[in-house]
Amino acid sequence: MLLVIDVGNTNTVLGIYDGDRLMDNWRIWTERDRTSWNSAKSTFISNP
Repeated sequence: MLLVIDVGNTNTVLGIYDGDRLMDNWRIWTERDRTSWNSAKSTFISNP
């Protein structure tokens, strides 16, 4: 398994690959007034 991270100006995208197959991915967007708790909650808790 491989964790890949693409850090951009407005989004950070994370993905997990098993060989050539993308198993799962997450997108975290940058919002200036957002707290770290709100970012974590919307990224990790809201995804089924």
